[in-house]
Amino acid sequence: MQEKIKNTNWLKVKFHILKQEYEVIEKFCRTNFEISKEDEQDFIATMIFFFANEELKEEANCRDTFDFKKVVADFWEVQYELNKIKSNNYALVANVPIKTFTNLLNNERELYPEIAKCDGNIRQTFMSYQAFLLIQSIKGGKLGSKFVFDKK
Repeated sequence: MQEKIKNTNWLKVKFHILKQEYEVIEKFCRTNFEISKEDEQDFIATMIFFFANEELKEEANCRDTFDFKKVVADFWEVQYELNKIKSNNYALVANVPIKTFTNLLNNERELYPEIAKCDGNIRQTFMSYQAFLLIQSIKGGKLGSKFVFDKK
């Protein structure tokens, strides 16, 4: 019983932190990428990109492998919670199925162990490439000019 209470409290804390990050990221995205409320697919793709970068930073500090499923799960967890709040300015209806992401990344799964051994710049380039594929698949192969990745 005590363990369940601990887990519940941690989930509340995690959600609170993610919600704050989500709001900051949304503001950043809308400021820098000119994403309107109606442009949901671009917004979702951008959110995935930023969550992926956050996950990559965590990995550099203490983890061995990049956990893309965690990135997607964090995104949808926050989205689900935000959508439950009726008077919420950040809510949107996500029309992109999670299969879009998992199927795409499953094709690259054998690369993960090798990528995890590489230095940060190579990993960053790999994540940019993955984000590019995600956005391209969401947008039906038409990548907007506002999504430009730094190839340094």
